[in-house]
Amino acid sequence: MDKLLFPVKLGPFFCIVLAVLGGCSYRSIYAESPGKQTLSVGTPKSRVAYLAAAVGAVDGLRAELSARAAYNCSDGYPRVELEVLRIDEHPLGILVAPGGVPLARGSRISVTAQAWVVEQPGAEPTRRSGDLRRSAAYGHAPAAAADSVEREKALRGAARALGQALAARILGLPVATDDAL
Repeated sequence: MDKLLFPVKLGPFFCIVLAVLGGCSYRSIYAESPGKQTLSVGTPKSRVAYLAAAVGAVDGLRAELSARAAYNCSDGYPRVELEVLRIDEHPLGILVAPGGVPLARGSRISVTAQAWVVEQPGAEPTRRSGDLRRSAAYGHAPAAAADSVEREKALRGAARALGQALAARILGLPVATDDAL
């Protein structure tokens, strides 16, 4: 009979443990309450020739700030400024074509950028994100035009994911520095 009552005796203990664990949650290190400060997004800077990377990163940055109720659609301050630093492309598979010429069967495209917050015009940047990188893979198409479209989609996808990661880092949320290769 004592064994049947044992779970009943531990019931209040488990309730207290669950209440304590449920009350502990991650809080942003930059804001007292989420959504208290809203940020606008400044014009991106880019050290790369592909406009799609900067546009995709800004889209992802705005989307993540909006999802966290921290986006201000004006062009005022405080605002997040973004700089796309580099784009890398690596082959994913090699096919030896007739004549012994190696051809890539697909590629992984990676975009690297950083972001920071500027509180007022002319003020020093704060809340720097550090360099973050995100990647996307695509398969090569037989036609050059189709291959270019697939590459552009992968580039935009990687840049959008990068923008989301930068926004999360700016808001003080934990974000991995690099995606898995």
